[in-house]
Amino acid sequence: MIHLPAVLSGEFGIARSDARRRIALGRVKVNGVVVTDMDIPMPEGDGAVAIELESRPTEDAITNLLAAQADALAMEVEDA
Repeated sequence: MIHLPAVLSGEFGIARSDARRRIALGRVKVNGVVVTDMDIPMPEGDGAVAIELESRPTEDAITNLLAAQADALAMEVEDA
């Protein structure tokens, strides 16, 4: 078995708790498939595994999203 939080911590330099949270939220793909289990079976053959990690949104992305929501709300209030 491969313990994904340990692999993500070692390969991506994130805390194991962060790795567990991302796995639970479906932000980790193994060989193109979203995984939510902390442990996966060892792959057959050469043992190669492609891991994709969806990163957290940046502060700028969050700020832009909040600004857009505030603008939309302001327009609704003006139209009321």
